[in-house]
Amino acid sequence: MEDHKGQIIEFLKASKLNFENGFYDISAFLAEEALHLYLVSSSLRHNVVVPWYLDFDSLLRILEKYEPKFKEIRKEKTMIKIFDQIRIEFRYSVPMKIDRETAEKVISFAESIINSDP
Repeated sequence: MEDHKGQIIEFLKASKLNFENGFYDISAFLAEEALHLYLVSSSLRHNVVVPWYLDFDSLLRILEKYEPKFKEIRKEKTMIKIFDQIRIEFRYSVPMKIDRETAEKVISFAESIINSDP
């Protein structure tokens, strides 16, 4: 996890910088990448290797077996769907139109989960 913590933080910083400059779609994508890397790193910390194609709900479902905080996070169905949508649209080069409010929620959600580690 420590190996990736710096990269996760850099994704979050880049996300915020893009948000401040009005690039909401890019900021949301970078926050999504930060959260995805965090979840995959968390699974590796528990010696669980997950397939690359799992959606956020699946990653959280696996992780909740090891850390109770992920069970609570999984209840945020709307946010999880937004993260999955961002991941799909960006991967398949579908033009994204993310507004300021949505980008702000995405960044905040990712940051709160990432910063929940001691």
